[in-house]
Amino acid sequence: MIVTEYADSADQEKIAADWLRWGSLFCMAIIILIAGYSFWESIHQSFDLSNSLLRLALVFLLSVPAAYLARESTKHRQQQYTHLQTSLDLKAINPYIASLPEEEQHKIKSEIAQRIFAPKDFQSISNESYPINSQEVIMALIAKFGNDKDKPSD
Repeated sequence: MIVTEYADSADQEKIAADWLRWGSLFCMAIIILIAGYSFWESIHQSFDLSNSLLRLALVFLLSVPAAYLARESTKHRQQQYTHLQTSLDLKAINPYIASLPEEEQHKIKSEIAQRIFAPKDFQSISNESYPINSQEVIMALIAKFGNDKDKPSD
């Protein structure tokens, strides 16, 4: 029963990861279309700065959800792999240890249970290295220019 639960969870995570990936790809496709149209228009027609800036802002705004959806898809995909691996481990354990003495079987099952039901470390999820977002860039620039103003000039 536990094996089935892990397999079902893996399937649900796969569905979520696929939807998020397709959403990210959709945003990226729109970005490519806007950038391609802007490039084509700049070659074949007169260049209009205001339209180009508007399209650039739209591309930037669409890049945020594209990156977010891709990142979330990765999280769900990793969760899917974890659930699937746990399910496979639980399925394979009995045939694997069937030829061992009963004492060894209980020892191995105990070790696997400790590994599966041990508290999970979610600290690594929050400390993942994500692409730098615009807020971090702005804060870094403010800190840089703020430090430069504080220094005495020579």
